[in-house]
Amino acid sequence: MAELSQLTAAECKVYEFIRRRLRHQRRAPSQREIAAHCGLKSRASVAHYLDALEQKGLIIRERGKVRAISLPRHPVAALPLLGRIGAGGLQEAIEDPELLDIGAILGEGCVVVKVEDDSLVGLAITAGSFLVIDPTCGWRKVVAMIRPIK
Repeated sequence: MAELSQLTAAECKVYEFIRRRLRHQRRAPSQREIAAHCGLKSRASVAHYLDALEQKGLIIRERGKVRAISLPRHPVAALPLLGRIGAGGLQEAIEDPELLDIGAILGEGCVVVKVEDDSLVGLAITAGSFLVIDPTCGWRKVVAMIRPIK
């Protein structure tokens, strides 16, 4: 997959518009909407940029379908899963190395925010912690908290 810094300004504008529409409206924009938003003169220009974004691995299209643009599923974060243990007493973990896709566990659309102060210390959330939030619940549903080891 290409880095966003490797995109032309027009490719970046098209990609960001598609990404925002998919995130906020849960459906892809039409080529006409992309052209209007990005100031492109024709749908042929849009098709050119969509081809480039698809070749760079930033979007996926289904040929012959209207608005059939999606973003590839990339792990938000992958951590090594070294083994499994029972929920009972302590026992040695049995090594079973694989990568654990944190994004798939937490759910689509979750975002991470960093806590800058101790205003939430009453909830055991301290400065430097990271909160995984589901924005579809009005930014109030904390899905997970990661507290750095000090």
